[in-house]
Amino acid sequence: MAAWPQGSLCLETDIARAQTLLDTSLPDKKHRYATDGERAFAGMEHAPNEWHGWPIGWKEVPEPLRRQWEHAGTVKRRHFARHWHQHVVSP
Repeated sequence: MAAWPQGSLCLETDIARAQTLLDTSLPDKKHRYATDGERAFAGMEHAPNEWHGWPIGWKEVPEPLRRQWEHAGTVKRRHFARHWHQHVVSP
C-alpha cells in the first residue's frame, strides 16, 4: 500500500503507516485486509509490488478475519459496530 490514489476516501497517511498496514494484513482471495485497531482497510496488488489500499466497513471484511482479530484482541466489538457499514473518519 504505497501512496493512496487521488480521490481516495483514505486519510492522508505516511508511507511507513501504509507499509505497516500492508505488512500486518491478512489475505483472502485477491484482497488483503488490515486494521489499525479500529477501522478496516482492504488492499489489492495491481502490479508487482504496487498496492492500492482503501478504507472499508467491517461488514466487507470476511467473517473469519473479523473473528480472528476479535479473538486476538486486535479489534474490540464496539469498533465493529461503529464502523460496520462504512469507513467513518473520526473527528
